[in-house]
Amino acid sequence: MAVVTGEKEERILTINLREAYEKPRTKRLKRAIKILREKVKRFMKVEEVKISQKVNDMFLKKSIKKPPRKIKIKVIKEGNIGKVEKLE
Repeated sequence: MAVVTGEKEERILTINLREAYEKPRTKRLKRAIKILREKVKRFMKVEEVKISQKVNDMFLKKSIKKPPRKIKIKVIKEGNIGKVEKLE
């Protein structure tokens, strides 16, 4: 569901990060964040993605070796920048 107000567009996304588990344990978190950035770029048609500190904390909650397999986020599009925030 997309909400458009002026130049801002908001969308709630559920992103599957299971592809990150194909990498070795110590590289899973880095791969999960890369997948998140790629999918937000594709879905929202933006060039730059900024991830909030709360979303970063969600990734680090269980350690670098076990990132979440799915993540539900809210993305706000402002021009060519997509801001990723935790869904409250």
